[in-house]
Amino acid sequence: MSRGLGRIQREVLALIAARRIRDKECDLDTYQLTRLVYDVKPDENDFHRLTDAQVVAVRRALRGLERAGMVARLYRTSQNREVWATAERAAQHEREMGVRRARWGKCSLPGAAAAEENTYNAGAA
Repeated sequence: MSRGLGRIQREVLALIAARRIRDKECDLDTYQLTRLVYDVKPDENDFHRLTDAQVVAVRRALRGLERAGMVARLYRTSQNREVWATAERAAQHEREMGVRRARWGKCSLPGAAAAEENTYNAGAA
């Protein structure tokens, strides 16, 4: 029996629904959500230092919300970060872009087998 959404799930859902950073409307990626949930301040070099535990906790919360149909992944950024939105916003995004979201799962990159083969051959020589 479920006890409802956890603290991190509630905060993540509220942030995704608000879609705002510094009064600017935008969709948020996993690292932005982590920084906002844990209120991580920048260091002297203006970097936000996130711990692995913080990122994993937010990812786990996002996966639970995704399974419940409350949020959806929109796309991946050029830095390979997942961008999230509410299910309604994701459906709107699909209509605007004229595309369907891809099924997410394990996939192999083109040339991955060739790279492994070259590594293996280089070690033998």
